[in-house]
Order: sequence, then C-alpha cells, then structure tokens
Amino acid sequence: MARPTRMEREQFTARLARELPGWRAEDVDRIAEQIMALGGSYRRAQERWLEDPDKRATHRLECREARIVKRLEAILKELGPDWGAVFSDKLEVNTVKLQVPSGLANDWAGEGVCVPGS
Repeated sequence: MARPTRMEREQFTARLARELPGWRAEDVDRIAEQIMALGGSYRRAQERWLEDPDKRATHRLECREARIVKRLEAILKELGPDWGAVFSDKLEVNTVKLQVPSGLANDWAGEGVCVPGS
C-alpha cells in the first residue's frame, strides 16, 4: 500500500481530534503521526511474511511485529480505556484499525477506524 495521502492523514487526524476533546491540537497531531507510522510498520511486517516463503526470518518478524503491537497498545492505553486496536494480516484491507470510544467505524467490516498506510 502506498503512503497515505495528505488528505487521508488530515482526515485521520481530524477523526482523532473528535475522539479526543480537550486535547491540544499539537498533541493530537503527534499521536496521529505515531499511530500512522506504527500502522505502516505493521503493514510492512505483514508484507515481509509473504516475501519469506521458507520462513527463515520467522523469529525476527515475530519479534518486530510484537514490538509494533506493544508500542501501539501503549499509545492507545495513554488515550484511555475505551481505545483498542484490531490487527489483520489481510493485505487487501488496512492491517490496523482503531476502536474508538464513539464506536465510529469507516471500514466495510465495521471493525473500527482505518489507520492510513497500514
């Protein structure tokens, strides 16, 4: 998947801002950028699973994936108890979706808010 467009990044940041009333704009921007970066890293890890048919790099990929998930979950924990993430290995769709307090979902399955670039 290509890098998210400027419009996708702005829409995602605006969605987060609506879910985080009272937060400063620069904090929301920082968190949105971190989440999008981790989403992109998670997607690349999923792509590497497909590129390694012999599973030679299994341990390395498992460790990398676990670090990404742990970092993203730490950010979401900082946002509050009603935040969560859905991870997918299906590259046809976004591989990371956020479950937000309002219950908003912008994916076909209704799982959550798609992280651009993931």
